[in-house]
Amino acid sequence: MSIKQIAFDSALEQAGLMQTVHQTDGFELSQLSSVTLLRLHSLQARTELNAALLSHGIELPERINQASGQDPAVLCLAPKEWLLFSEYLSVEQLQKQLQAAVQPGLSTLSLQTSAIALFRLKGNTVPWLLGKCCGLDFHQGMILGQHCTRTRLDQAPAILHYHQPGSGSGPFVFDVMIERSLAHYVWQLFLNYLPHARELEQQHGSFLNGMIL
Repeated sequence: MSIKQIAFDSALEQAGLMQTVHQTDGFELSQLSSVTLLRLHSLQARTELNAALLSHGIELPERINQASGQDPAVLCLAPKEWLLFSEYLSVEQLQKQLQAAVQPGLSTLSLQTSAIALFRLKGNTVPWLLGKCCGLDFHQGMILGQHCTRTRLDQAPAILHYHQPGSGSGPFVFDVMIERSLAHYVWQLFLNYLPHARELEQQHGSFLNGMIL
């Protein structure tokens, strides 16, 4: 069965907020709206499934909170459950790659694009900002390289993906995925905590691999 992409307003536009980018010195918060998000559940043997997907350039991370790939990126959310994220492939293109590799009787694909809002955060302030929203140590987590985690940003359940997009030469960033209905709440949460996060960065510096930058 084919999954169809339906045109819709972005999560922030639907909430009545026309601003989708916030930039200050060394920090950028933006909403990514033209993306494809597909969730894969599969009972197929992982070695067999991974071998089939590798022929399409897709590598499945083995353990929960692992992430791999650039586009599509693949996040392991739970045993035998992955979220695939692409900025460049359409729903039809990514679906075609997956359907060529998975066994239909053992696997299901569900479109998440219209259910999830995705924010991208860039800059040295970001680990401090996210740390204000929940109890995780994001500076320590950056040592792991590309990975993902499920947490709560204040009261909002979220999936966070830490990675280095594009050619791998740009800055490391965090992508934050939350329920579409919570987009305005989380956007305002980031802007409210940003001044204190910038103070923390100025006082304590930024850390990568245990070193102050």
